[in-house]
Amino acid sequence: MDPSLETGSTNPTPILRPKPSALSDAIMLDRVVLRNDLRLYIRAAWPVVEPATVYLENWHIDLIAGHFEAAWADSDLSGPSSACCKSTCTSIMWPT
Repeated sequence: MDPSLETGSTNPTPILRPKPSALSDAIMLDRVVLRNDLRLYIRAAWPVVEPATVYLENWHIDLIAGHFEAAWADSDLSGPSSACCKSTCTSIMWPT
């Protein structure tokens, strides 16, 4: 028997989803922003790379990101280095 012919049947509420083009645009925007700002990329990638560790943004992350971005732009790398989470930033997040 056809369920649409039954009396008293209700239509389910449709699931509202973003248009594929809007979702694609948002993903592309994130990709561009995160590709061009290592500090923001580290913040976004941290829960994926280190899910058991709480990410606490601090000056040393900015310093590490700044040094790597300067290296990428062939700039001078003189200045102090950080001792906190440098391995994760340098060996996992910077190459990606």
